[in-house]
Amino acid sequence: MNWFGLLFDARRAGDAELVRRLRAGDEACWRELYRRHHARLYRYALRMTGTEAAAGDITQETFVAFLELADRYDAARAPLGAWLLGIARNRVRKALASSAVWEPADEAGEPAARERDPLEAMTQAERLAAVRAAVAALPEAYREVVVLIEFEEMTYEETAAALGAPVGTVRSRLHRARALLQQSLAGRSVVR
Repeated sequence: MNWFGLLFDARRAGDAELVRRLRAGDEACWRELYRRHHARLYRYALRMTGTEAAAGDITQETFVAFLELADRYDAARAPLGAWLLGIARNRVRKALASSAVWEPADEAGEPAARERDPLEAMTQAERLAAVRAAVAALPEAYREVVVLIEFEEMTYEETAAALGAPVGTVRSRLHRARALLQQSLAGRSVVR
């Protein structure tokens, strides 16, 4: 029990408190922030770039930039996760601009498929591949909102903060992206 407030438990602290203490040099706060946000940033970068190597690089670059820019973070303007995704987004854009071909990667860390009929497993794998290919074929602005809202389960407000766009723009991009996906997948007999 922490009777006098002398012990600080980074795992129980909010992101804003961790950033405040990080600015003061508390290394445990850095580790906790990395632990909390690493996986989401990596998944976002992987889904946007399609390669594990690029996703790893972008994730690391995002955290390095965060260390350099930590004094600029304002918890009143956006949650830290959205702010970090904004940094990662800039890194993804640079990576996409410098690479000629984008191929969807297999999902890292997906849970193993439940035991089932081999035909069902193959059909499910084909559907998943079709969805991944359709998402990969979306223009970047639409792919971003699909990745953040549908895959990362961010709210419209969090997505807007990460993209630096109004909520209405996020909603309209998602609506258009869903229409494009439905159109793309209808030809493959994936949409029911």
